[in-house]
Amino acid sequence: MFHLKIMYSRVVNTVAFLVASLVFAPALASAETYEWYARSSAPQGYLAEFVYADLAYGDGQSIYVPSVHTRHIPWGGPGGLHIVGPESKAVPHALSLAWMSFNENKLYAGRFDLPASDIRALFQSQGPNGRGVADSGHRSVIVGVAPYGAVSVWVQTNQSRVLVATFTAQEADIPFSRLAPNAVIGRDDYVDSTLKSYVERHPEMAEVLQKPVPDYWSSIYLAEYRWRPVFDFPEGAEILAFRMETYNGEMFDFLADDPAMSSVTSRAVPRYMRISWRLGTQEYRLRIEFNDFEVLRAFQYASEPSDVTSVDFVISPELDEGRMALQLSVGSGDRWAYLVKPSFRWSRVD
Repeated sequence: MFHLKIMYSRVVNTVAFLVASLVFAPALASAETYEWYARSSAPQGYLAEFVYADLAYGDGQSIYVPSVHTRHIPWGGPGGLHIVGPESKAVPHALSLAWMSFNENKLYAGRFDLPASDIRALFQSQGPNGRGVADSGHRSVIVGVAPYGAVSVWVQTNQSRVLVATFTAQEADIPFSRLAPNAVIGRDDYVDSTLKSYVERHPEMAEVLQKPVPDYWSSIYLAEYRWRPVFDFPEGAEILAFRMETYNGEMFDFLADDPAMSSVTSRAVPRYMRISWRLGTQEYRLRIEFNDFEVLRAFQYASEPSDVTSVDFVISPELDEGRMALQLSVGSGDRWAYLVKPSFRWSRVD
């Protein structure tokens, strides 16, 4: 009887432990923490300033997103970094924000739920970056705001910047004093002064500010196609590393032995490419920046036929007596578009 009591007690305790494990397992998983930072982005030439922006995580905790203000960076590129709060935090699950869109002289606001499971998966996928450097543990959640209330959220790790969510905020009736509590001028003068100061620092942006504000970031730049890069390089050339940035703000770093570098996948249209390659004992680097209208139209044209399942983006450099010619084309079968407007730079790497 004594032995039976002991066995019964052990069974009860085991069952209780298993039940408790099942009950608390989700809570323990959601309590996992990671070292990550909040950062911001806005399209180059389209100025924004947060009234407030907060990423909620854990149980009632939040961290503010540094204001993007007038940073001169491409869409998706991370802006200012403020080291605040605990180093390790739970995955963010919501975003609340309001901001001034200077080019429109409008205020937008919204609160949005984030795909926490997708963010967690990306936090856990750290690997070597495009230079082969091991995982540094550095992760960022980037909040981007653009004209017409467009909001994008990316997760950036060593080897990638991935778009995880897009939203549309609504115009908001927010007192100007919340944006600039110490301003001695009115809202319109404040907006004009900010735009003027930006052009003085970046005169090449004057033409952008004079044109009507486009609505690219909630539709056109998000368009995806099934495609792959094809490296048609001189015979004997070896691709060492490849970086690609796309119009939806994503970025990917690939090393030479990564099969994903040349695989067909659904992704946005490229905005920028950087290729490191070797021919013989000489290493080279090629940087390409695309004309948005031309390359977006090329992908649309090449993918239009209903029987086209994917297209190739062919990169063909030719070296001749210290000079390089570059041919770029998008298409498949007998339907091709040739790009003539990209700017490119190349260099020898010593």
